[in-house]
Amino acid sequence: MLKTLLSLQNVGRIMGLALLLSCAAQNDSKTEASAGLPAPIKPLNHVSFNGDGTYSSATRQVTLTYSFLKYYELKRISKHAEARGVLIRMAQLDQGSPKILRLLSEEFAGAGDYARALAYIAQAQKLEPDNNELLLEYATYLQASKQSSEALLLLQNILKDEPANEDALSLAVNIDVSRDDFWVAIRRIDAAIKENPKSEFAYFKKGRVYSDMGKLKEAEKYFQKALNIEPSYYQAMTFLALISEELGDVEKALTLYARLAVETNNVIYHRKLGQLAIAHEKYDIAQKAFENVLQNDPTDIVAHNKLLGIYMKTDKWNSVEESLKQILSIEPKNSWARVNYALTLEGRNRLSESLEQLDKIDSESDFYKEHWLKITRSKLRMLSALNRNEDLPPLLKEISIFVKDQNDPEVKIGLYKALVRAQLSLSDYSEASTVIQEAIDKFPTDNSLLFLQGMVFEKQKKFNEGIAVMNQIIEQDPKHAGALNYVGYTWADLGQNLPKAEEYVKKALELQPGDPFILDSLGWVFYRQGRYDEAYESLVSSFLKAPNEFVVLTHLGDVLVKLDRVSEARDYYVRASQLKPDHPEDLQVLQQKIAKIKTESPELFLSAEIENPCMGKFNVRCMSHNEQLRYFEDSQGRATASSSR
Repeated sequence: MLKTLLSLQNVGRIMGLALLLSCAAQNDSKTEASAGLPAPIKPLNHVSFNGDGTYSSATRQVTLTYSFLKYYELKRISKHAEARGVLIRMAQLDQGSPKILRLLSEEFAGAGDYARALAYIAQAQKLEPDNNELLLEYATYLQASKQSSEALLLLQNILKDEPANEDALSLAVNIDVSRDDFWVAIRRIDAAIKENPKSEFAYFKKGRVYSDMGKLKEAEKYFQKALNIEPSYYQAMTFLALISEELGDVEKALTLYARLAVETNNVIYHRKLGQLAIAHEKYDIAQKAFENVLQNDPTDIVAHNKLLGIYMKTDKWNSVEESLKQILSIEPKNSWARVNYALTLEGRNRLSESLEQLDKIDSESDFYKEHWLKITRSKLRMLSALNRNEDLPPLLKEISIFVKDQNDPEVKIGLYKALVRAQLSLSDYSEASTVIQEAIDKFPTDNSLLFLQGMVFEKQKKFNEGIAVMNQIIEQDPKHAGALNYVGYTWADLGQNLPKAEEYVKKALELQPGDPFILDSLGWVFYRQGRYDEAYESLVSSFLKAPNEFVVLTHLGDVLVKLDRVSEARDYYVRASQLKPDHPEDLQVLQQKIAKIKTESPELFLSAEIENPCMGKFNVRCMSHNEQLRYFEDSQGRATASSSR
């Protein structure tokens, strides 16, 4: 049309056409403003019409051209109702145009009005009865309006002429499958394959039908045939991957998803590859897949979370930390990520940073209220570890209020224990005693509470009360290593019941072989019995497992004094003096022991090196850790266990 316009030689005629476009625009504007059906287009001027009042050919062409431009502009700006109005006016102007009628049917189908879509497509089909493309559209609208039988009649007519018509075949097969006419669909596809044996689409469609029937091995065969014809047929490859996964051929599925991901760089395939790899613990593949997802979209929070899980499972803690930081940069209010970031920092002994993260969680949020207990316990644990005792009282008050209203016994017991431990760290033994007694009144047979009460008695130097509580635990659980060790050690420390003390501690060591604190207890029992060589062997084993324990170091020093190995004893005493004891008065006793050696053997303190003991020339303890292990491996086992004292 534009070529026709540009070929006009007469400038006056071009200006006249411009006038016609202007007038048509005015006319459309008035019509769109009116209500109801579009009004017919009125005459523009006397030169625009034939003698019988109809549009002249030139006017009709210009008006239609303008209307098409108007229609596509309205579509571009998503004014669909106005666009349909323009098409209706065009159909009135040019009643013999299948193109306009097809556009109208498409518009109304898009709006969900299939009745009007079918009316317009039927008019178009009458104008072009042999147009299979138009017939296919007609069948599509029939099927969408749930008139499947009528749609199949039209599709069969198309397939008679074109047995391998992929669009008609696909729609017909879809209708067959929706009606569970699977074998009808198979025969229909076989006819298409007979017509075109190299049709990858037909084999793919046959695979789809078999997969809908649940015949996965058959489906797999036809998807593979489609790929043999066209190796880059991604739909067939996708379904073959899904079938392989369903059949348990994980390696094949992973290979196919990896190929799809590489060749298409589609995040759907990267994500699917990653999910399948995670499910089968192939974390290297999964990590790469989700990293590729993030290359496409760095803000994909699901991919970040998947990667985080992978890093945690594979102990890549630097990556865990970085991943959590990335998640928080995208979602600063993600409290779940904030807590996990805090716990990660705590695990890396960056306690101050961890506390900062916990403090950033909104205390008014639902998350904080739901997870208050976990957050509070974490804060309490870290404040105690950092010796930030000045920050503990407000937190303890909050816990004290909460514990009274808590109904879950397990949670309540946990809170009581957290309170008591915090009060012990504050050296508030009186309050610790009050709280633990309150807890035991509510849960009189809970061994963990009874054991903690024994610890409180020990801090208060109420040794007989502590022994009584521990014996109560032993009556309830004769294999409670912690209680056995407590009683045996306390008797030894008091110089009482030494044979029974040895029996208790040895039984505890059988239950927890290699525990450094039980080894220390046994060494102390031997010391009290005057069996210094045996005491030394046991205490050395304890030291190798717990080299920075005040009590272990002082006990080893005491034994070495008895063995007349004073220079070695001096080393252990000096090293212990640099540590914090459980009881402040124990440090005073140790300093008295150091002073006694200094008085009796001043020559041992002439070197400044004693301020930093174990420089490598005093005794066997100054060997490297591995050398010490080799030195003592013949006399002591290497099993480890948690502290029970």
